[in-house]
Amino acid sequence: QPWVSDHTMRDVNLQAQVNTTKALFDNFWHEDWFAGGFVWKWFIMHDEVGGHDNPMFTPQNKPVEEVLREYYKN
Repeated sequence: QPWVSDHTMRDVNLQAQVNTTKALFDNFWHEDWFAGGFVWKWFIMHDEVGGHDNPMFTPQNKPVEEVLREYYKN
């Protein structure tokens, strides 16, 4: 249940976030049964959330955001 959080997690592993997202897309993107997924958590105030020191689930303003952009732009 990754959505259950007591907000005590402070460690950030940006490379792990990039690696797991790339692995997901590299392995499933071209499968007929894969139609996409949900990005948790995406905020409308883009410039005010996320970032390299942010331990929350959002990919915004983190290196993984570029991975998402590359896959979804086509």
